[in-house]
Amino acid sequence: MSFPMNTKILIRCDVGYEVGYGHIVRCLALAAVLKAEYDCEVTFAMLSSTDSVAKIQKEGHRVIQKDSDKDSMDEAWWLERIALDLQPRALILDVRTGLKGKDLLSIRERGVVVVSIDDPSDRKFFSDLFFAPPVPQLKNMDRNLFSGDCYIGWEWVLLRPQFAMTKRRQVLKSAKIDGRSEQTLLISMGGSDPKGLTLTALEAVERLGIELRTIVVLGGGFMHHEKLKSFLKMTEKNYQIQSEVNDIAQLMAAADIAVASFGVTAYELAAVGTPALYLCLSPDDQQSAFALEIAGFGKIVGLADSVSRIHLSKIIEERLISTSKYDLQHKLLMDGLGATRIASKIMSKIER
Repeated sequence: MSFPMNTKILIRCDVGYEVGYGHIVRCLALAAVLKAEYDCEVTFAMLSSTDSVAKIQKEGHRVIQKDSDKDSMDEAWWLERIALDLQPRALILDVRTGLKGKDLLSIRERGVVVVSIDDPSDRKFFSDLFFAPPVPQLKNMDRNLFSGDCYIGWEWVLLRPQFAMTKRRQVLKSAKIDGRSEQTLLISMGGSDPKGLTLTALEAVERLGIELRTIVVLGGGFMHHEKLKSFLKMTEKNYQIQSEVNDIAQLMAAADIAVASFGVTAYELAAVGTPALYLCLSPDDQQSAFALEIAGFGKIVGLADSVSRIHLSKIIEERLISTSKYDLQHKLLMDGLGATRIASKIMSKIER
């Protein structure tokens, strides 16, 4: 099937301290495929509070921001105005705002293919395409509620290209890293870590009496640097702090176990086969994480606000004793090719 050059695609997503960085990370992965394989012109529509504009532009995409101080339009009117000006062939939504499903009708009626990514709201019912992992919230949902096509499964999880190299990562996981004999624990709480869960995990590790290599990955929006500095001054243990990691997939794959906040990070760890302990920011996150637990990718520790350091320390120690590398059957559940599959479905829908 041949596709027209310079097909315009509009992606609506946000990034920030509260919403996190996972949405922009996976949308950039999808945009990269659309640009490289289908020669699409991708524009991002984002709320004004973002520090990722330069990164998006560096990858060759345009960014339109809504300035809440100057633009009195609500999100629906603002998005419709952009769609009228840009005339995109597809609108991809990966947001957690109050935008209603019915707000998409006027855009969709003009022939724009509306796509929803892992959306818990009613927007998925008003979309032409819906993609999501097999979370419990969708298991018993009436498919007749969807006006478009829905694709639910591990193969539709949207990850960065580096996570598609699962077979090479498995080789890395089976090897000793840097000749070290002790086990490696990775702590990764996403891009912003709004609740300071990095410190929670470190305080749990402090209670462990076993030899352990601990690597801490800080996201670009991490805002607890002073508390972390104070903690590191008080501890006698050696923690490796890393930020701006280029190949996070390799770092994840080299770990024996991880402690992570549930979100895109949890799916990335699953893709490279690293067993993880999930701290969940909300009851909805905890319910979604249950799908990963059932599939054998990790274990839910609980809601972040209620997890004690003693409990987390105990679970880490138990998992370090019993953990083993995933076999190929586990890895085939999530091969990291979701971006390629989703892009193909979008482009086929445009040409239909």
